[in-house]
Amino acid sequence: MDLTTYMPGKETALAPWDVVIEKLSSISAVLSRDDETKRMLLSYQRELIASTVASLGWKDGEGSVDTQLLRSKMLEFACACEHSESLEMAGHKFELWLAGQEEVEPNLKVVVYRYGINKVRIRTCSLFPLEHTQKKNALKC
Repeated sequence: MDLTTYMPGKETALAPWDVVIEKLSSISAVLSRDDETKRMLLSYQRELIASTVASLGWKDGEGSVDTQLLRSKMLEFACACEHSESLEMAGHKFELWLAGQEEVEPNLKVVVYRYGINKVRIRTCSLFPLEHTQKKNALKC
């Protein structure tokens, strides 16, 4: 865990963050049975990634391929650890997509569909407009 204190604001490469995300996810899975421990770990994870998530943003296509992959991984991890700003943005992008106002960028589809659908409180795929599921084949029910 000491290594994670180095990461925020200093590390921008994909490989180190990939390892940290993988290890923190493993730790979370093991400790998830105790509510207090889980709450504290989620809080630590949100604090750890907040500055990196903010600097990467939600604009897919900006930066190198590694930066784009890092953005995708970080946003998915941010949503998994209940980072409120990331969940809000996933929900917003999902709503725009659902209304036909905006396409979801390729590297962000997984995070927008997985977490956006939960954020906007849609519980069933039957609420999707038929044209989205037929044309895009984006989500399979």
